[in-house]
Amino acid sequence: GWATGVAAYEATRAAAEQNLTLGRDVVVDAVNDGDAARQTWRKAARRHDTGLRFVMLHCDDADEHRRRLEGRRRALRHVPEPTWTQVLARAAAYEPWGDDCLMIDTRSPVSASL
Repeated sequence: GWATGVAAYEATRAAAEQNLTLGRDVVVDAVNDGDAARQTWRKAARRHDTGLRFVMLHCDDADEHRRRLEGRRRALRHVPEPTWTQVLARAAAYEPWGDDCLMIDTRSPVSASL
């Protein structure tokens, strides 16, 4: 739910900022589907006077995306796998980027993406 999502972002932000304080680089893997979530990372970067880069992994082939989703088995006890319908609904509600965002199509080989 929404409250759990906010709590997860806050816990991740706190851990990220602790690592920034220690001078470490940080990579956060998060959906960031709305500007409020993205603002979390902008503020953290400003507080620590560090650079920030958003990277979005996406699959432009809907059939391949669906095949990957429906074949995924993470076995998370309390988090069911989303349905294709849920993925489409989430994508439709995704807020557009106002920042510079590096887009990587996951159909490319990993070596090309790196």
